[in-house]
Amino acid sequence: MARPRHDEKTLDALAEAVAVVGRGRTPEVRTALARVMAREPSFAEPWLRSLALELRHGSPSRRHAVRRSSRGTQ
Repeated sequence: MARPRHDEKTLDALAEAVAVVGRGRTPEVRTALARVMAREPSFAEPWLRSLALELRHGSPSRRHAVRRSSRGTQ
């Protein structure tokens, strides 16, 4: 099994990932991301609109949660 790398480049990438996740937890960043997604041609797809709604409201929409549970994937 490969061992994880601990070089400077890898540690910098991990630190950046932690910062991105932290910013993504703020309502402002989630709303901005949802706005960008809404401008994409694929926004016509129901799954992407549902994801944007989740980003704006911070939790899965009821309709989306019901659909997932009906497929047994919740």
